Amino acid sequence: MGSIFYMERNGQKYAYESTSVRVPGRKNPKTIKTYLGRVDPETGKIIPKESRSRPKEEYAKHYGSVRFLDGIQKDMGIFEDLDEVFTALAPNIMGAAMALAINPTSMDSIHYTVENTVIRETMKLRGTLSPSTMGTVCEDVGGMMNTMDRFFTRRIARSSSGFFSLDLTSVSTYSKMGGWAQWGHNRDGEDLKQTNIAMVTDGDGIPVMFRMLPGSIADMAVMKDTVRDMKGHGLQGKDGHGQRIRECDQRIRSDGSGYGFHHAFERES
Repeated sequence: MGSIFYMERNGQKYAYESTSVRVPGRKNPKTIKTYLGRVDPETGKIIPKESRSRPKEEYAKHYGSVRFLDGIQKDMGIFEDLDEVFTALAPNIMGAAMALAINPTSMDSIHYTVENTVIRETMKLRGTLSPSTMGTVCEDVGGMMNTMDRFFTRRIARSSSGFFSLDLTSVSTYSKMGGWAQWGHNRDGEDLKQTNIAMVTDGDGIPVMFRMLPGSIADMAVMKDTVRDMKGHGLQGKDGHGQRIRECDQRIRSDGSGYGFHHAFERES
């Protein structure tokens, strides 16, 4: 360590460190002077010089949309049900759902939304839902059909609605989709195989369950299977009141647009 010396300029005292360094080929050592900072006139202590390095990059994350969605899911008990049945996967599932609600996109682009929002902090995620992570999540959830049914059972149990609605839509595809894509009545008039997606909502329009089905299954068969599934998920006899499902055939209607099939069924004491 070198010696400290002081220099005064314009009434302000400054501190320096002097260090001697030997230089090959030279007889006398070289003196290196290093500025340490200014001297406090009251305490005599050296006030270190300020760093001239660039400040660290600061950026803001979107907060309001995540806060809004988190409030909704808490009111509906969504994460509570996910956590009960999917356990360790629940944060990733909820985080992905929030990201898609904010910015509908492909699964391999979800991480961009997570990085720009406080989803990671809110759901306590270990990462940003990278493409590899989402691939693993989708594969895991796809193989947990019984767990998914338990989730649907919890969602149905939460509903106090007097009736439920079934909406059936089809998705045309060029791929085989693991055997799910089959020939059937194509509502869009496309010469393609399709898969059917059946969604059940309660009277408030809140989804309680869904099913992916081969595209060759007729609408009425889907409706009957869905009623059977709803009973299997505990709708019949819910709350010990002996409630049962009464199929309301008169409510079966086509929306006329060729895009879907709608059916309603309700509880009856």
